[in-house]
Amino acid sequence: MKTLIFYFSGTGNTRLVANEIKNNLIGETTLFEIKNDNKELPSFDEYDLIGIGYPIHGFNSPWFVYEFIKRFPKVNNKHFFTFQSSGEAHPANNYSARKIIHHLRKKGYIPVQDFHYIMPYNMIFRHTSEMAKLFYVYVKALAKYNAIRLNEHDYDVVKYKWYKGWHTPIVRIEWPFAKIHGKLFKVDKKKCINCKTCVKTCPMNNIEYKDGKYIFHAKCVLCMRCSFYCPKEAIKPGIFNGKWKITGSYNLTKIIDDPSVRLANENDKQYKKRILCYKKYFKNADALLASKNIPLIYK
Repeated sequence: MKTLIFYFSGTGNTRLVANEIKNNLIGETTLFEIKNDNKELPSFDEYDLIGIGYPIHGFNSPWFVYEFIKRFPKVNNKHFFTFQSSGEAHPANNYSARKIIHHLRKKGYIPVQDFHYIMPYNMIFRHTSEMAKLFYVYVKALAKYNAIRLNEHDYDVVKYKWYKGWHTPIVRIEWPFAKIHGKLFKVDKKKCINCKTCVKTCPMNNIEYKDGKYIFHAKCVLCMRCSFYCPKEAIKPGIFNGKWKITGSYNLTKIIDDPSVRLANENDKQYKKRILCYKKYFKNADALLASKNIPLIYK
């Protein structure tokens, strides 16, 4: 089986999920990062299965992901799957792919899987290392579970009842808001060391350095990569500056093998604050993993 996985990743969570899925799929799998400078799409003819991954923004895909998949060619009953990452296990996040799936169905694609993975926040609040490790341990196992099902052609009938996900069109106001709000980002000149990491890594090429100034244009998707990875915390992300601003990597690939970082449990403060969402997510995950005898592997 040859698989082509398109993914958009702001601060790296969705990229990690995409790689975990790739590592467990049988056959050749190609990853294609969705960025603003993508000029041409690879040929779909040679692939048996298409994947689409993204972080959930306001219970939807980022606006640019939807604009990107609109470029997909028409096909004849080609299978595809969608996957998302977010920092919250709220049921409202489970319908973010509705618009993408609806659009691709009209182009001849058949959805066979849609799965939502929980990963640590890159805004609103910072998860502890213990919570981050718990999320990633489950991502690695669940990605294996979903890949096994794709390998076995154990496909789902992906359909949503008309009243499910009614909120997604309303919250899609985040799409124009992201473009407008992105222009409010600023750089603290007292902290900035002019490394231009923000300019070099922005997936939308939205940040320009000109005449000694950083200019933020109107192509922002609020992925928070510029703010999250600024080495001096010099980016002020508009109204999200302050308590909602998070900076610095969680180092997920390191802490998963670090025995000094324990797994969070129901007694942890962050877990308890959102126990209804997290407990159901992990309970469902445990049932899925048990059905394929997939263990949680960590130190």
